[in-house]
Formats: sequence, structure tokens, C-alpha cells
Amino acid sequence: MTLDECVEAIAQAIIRQEGGSDPKSVHTHMVKRFGLHNPGHLVWARQRGAVPVRLSPNGRLWAGWKSYAEGVEGVRRQVRMDISRGLTLRELISKYAPAKENDVAAYIHNVAAWSGMEIDVPIRIKLQQG
Repeated sequence: MTLDECVEAIAQAIIRQEGGSDPKSVHTHMVKRFGLHNPGHLVWARQRGAVPVRLSPNGRLWAGWKSYAEGVEGVRRQVRMDISRGLTLRELISKYAPAKENDVAAYIHNVAAWSGMEIDVPIRIKLQQG
């Protein structure tokens, strides 16, 4: 698997796990209220092309992109950055989806199953092994 294939597989699995089209998802609320997209439920971190969006008065800032494709690219960039840091899938997901808000074990299991990635092998090493 190439780096780009790996990034795409993980990004799509995260988007699937986050329930991008679910009526209760951050993405759906953002599209309805602001016409902005965040299919991976990324928190605002000054991402390229994104604007900060607050869905509730005291809520967190989410990243919002003008198009769905730009939102997906935001997830890809985050995944690529985490791979470059030498993270395992477990570490990547635990950082991405903190336990105080997610069932991390289920999230990791699902993303691993959907992406075909091993859970505890640094993704960079897995790519080098081919």
C-alpha cells in the first residue's frame, strides 16, 4: 500500500466512523446552519482553507470548509501529518477521537477493519514493509 492509499483508506474510515451524513453529526449541522463542511469532525486548528465554526454558544470551535471535497482533504492532511509523526493507528485514533467523547476501542477496531491497517504497528513502518 502506498502512502497516498494508506492516507485515503484511513481518512475514509474516519469519515465513515464519524457518520458524516448522520442527521446528528457535526458535519450535517454545519452544512444546514452555515453551508460549511467537516466530514471528519475536525476541531479548529487553523487548518488550511478552513474557518472556525461554533455550533453552540459555549461549544468548541470546529473547522469548516466551503466544500465537502475540501473537508475530506482536511482529514487527509491530518492523517498524513500523524503518519509522519510515526504514530500507530491506535495512537492516531486516540489523539483524533479522545476517550472522554468516544468509544475509542470501537473506533480503533472499526477504522482498522475498514482501512485494512494494523493497530499497533507504526504506520510508517508498515508502509516501508509494503
